[in-house]
Amino acid sequence: GRLAGLEVLRIINEPTAAALAYGLGSKDRGTVAVYDLGGGTFDVSAVEFRNGDLVVKATDGDRNLGGADVNNLMLKNALDAFKAEHGIEITAESDLSTYVDVREKCETAKKTLSQATTASFVISAEGKRLIIDITRAEFETMIAPIIEKTREITIRAMQAAGLEYRDIRDVLLAGGSTRIPAVREM
Repeated sequence: GRLAGLEVLRIINEPTAAALAYGLGSKDRGTVAVYDLGGGTFDVSAVEFRNGDLVVKATDGDRNLGGADVNNLMLKNALDAFKAEHGIEITAESDLSTYVDVREKCETAKKTLSQATTASFVISAEGKRLIIDITRAEFETMIAPIIEKTREITIRAMQAAGLEYRDIRDVLLAGGSTRIPAVREM
């Protein structure tokens, strides 16, 4: 901020910034939860609005948990399937181009599964091919531990704020991975 010529009064986390944007100028009262599952981090905040003021009741998160973890799980499963089928291990060291291609295909499949119930892509390496088909149900089973960890952190933040779910007026979803249906359902 200072490098941009701004006077920095304090730094706030992304969920608090989302809550500010949500409630800016509002005279509503109530508590909202901001669930932010971004590419590399997970943050959650309980924020209370009182006559135009914003009070952060609690915030929690994991700076090493995010959509990249979902991508990494998909990548590992796809590369493990290719190795099981053809006996060829693809790594960033052995074949960077193919590794990056499969990583990108996994991310595209993740996004597809937010809209559709199945996704497919092809892995090609050393003259061998494998079609990877994944259903939304398989995907949700694969990422269930990640979703569960965000749920535990959310509960911890709500407890720190002295709140129960029924005390929350709205839930604000931020970050690309909140488009995953299983995340929204949780």
